[in-house]
Amino acid sequence: MFVYGVGMAMSLRMAIDEVLGLDVSLMTDAAVRDQFVELRACAERMELACARFAAAVERRGIADADGAVSTPAWVQHHTGQLRAEARVSVRTGLALDEFPLVEAAWVAGEITGSAARQIMAGRREGAEAEYAEVEAELVDLASHREFRSLRRAIGHYQLRADDHRALVEPEGLFLNRVGRCWAISGTLDEATGTFVRTALNTAMAAPSADDTRTPGQRRAAALGLIAKTFNDTGHGQSEHT
Repeated sequence: MFVYGVGMAMSLRMAIDEVLGLDVSLMTDAAVRDQFVELRACAERMELACARFAAAVERRGIADADGAVSTPAWVQHHTGQLRAEARVSVRTGLALDEFPLVEAAWVAGEITGSAARQIMAGRREGAEAEYAEVEAELVDLASHREFRSLRRAIGHYQLRADDHRALVEPEGLFLNRVGRCWAISGTLDEATGTFVRTALNTAMAAPSADDTRTPGQRRAAALGLIAKTFNDTGHGQSEHT
């Protein structure tokens, strides 16, 4: 009895086995080149198919029904795929509904999975409508392999989104670890901002003649000095006016 999807998967496996059975050493350079390019295109579309099915497993609660702690854990148990990679696949599949142009281009083989994930990951919360307006432009850049321009376009959108968010969000400071460094972002009210700027300017002092650091680097060092001084003295929180 034919079960929907299983017959197609078995046919696909047979086709892959046929390719694996080829003796590459007997093929011409042109044949190797053409075969590789086609295989790479097929692999990209297979990645999309896997993302779709991984998302279906998540949405239907299949992993929960099988007693798994999460869908990525379920995928790892059944397929051997690393859990981190499975998590990316699930997240990608779930996001496809919100990026119809990206999905269509991926299906058509016009963009790669890495480009699709880059575009989908670039969206900022609270600026979804603006991102939808530039989705076609981003897909077009990816389809023409203009990856540097793609990164710039996403960065430009993110900068505008962050600037807008800074204007509308209440004050708040965020400190996140990025590799071996820390990234700081946020907004402060007028009084707090003035207080912090004064403290930074005081801690920075005047640069020496051989100080080649940028103002931003000196400012970062000043913040570190303020924090170290506070920690070393052990003072508690104090109110300022």
